Amino acid sequence: MAHAANVGIRRQCYAMESRLRDVYGDDAHKRHGVHVEGAGGEMSLSRFTGVPWAANVGDTTSGDVGPIQVRSRPRHDLGLPINVVSKNKDKDGDPFVLATGALPEFALRGWTTGAAGRRDGDIRDDGFGPYHCLAPSRLRAMDELLDRLVWTRGVWTFRP
Repeated sequence: MAHAANVGIRRQCYAMESRLRDVYGDDAHKRHGVHVEGAGGEMSLSRFTGVPWAANVGDTTSGDVGPIQVRSRPRHDLGLPINVVSKNKDKDGDPFVLATGALPEFALRGWTTGAAGRRDGDIRDDGFGPYHCLAPSRLRAMDELLDRLVWTRGVWTFRP
């Protein structure tokens, strides 16, 4: 848990030092908390899958846990957010997992691909820009994700 908190704080510091646009608004407590809880969700998925967590700071081009993107939300009724536009980070073929809760306990609610999330999710805008949101009840089972993770030539890959 302390490792995830440390990674989250380092991510926020990196964002401030790099003068990156803050997508979470002006509340400093919320910004730090979002990064800490996001790292906690990633660590939870790593423990569930057995895929090592790289705990990257500043690298938004690779997956959060192997090839998987993780989206952490504080409440269990919130859906999986995916950017409206397929950008560098939210690729159509990438798997996205919804982790809900807070440190030290997250629920891994399910997963989808970027393309399916954009196709099936509702458009939302909470004031930080539009995104697609897929309800937890519409996500695929986590066991199915495990069946699609493959260790190939020293790298974890996702088999669509």
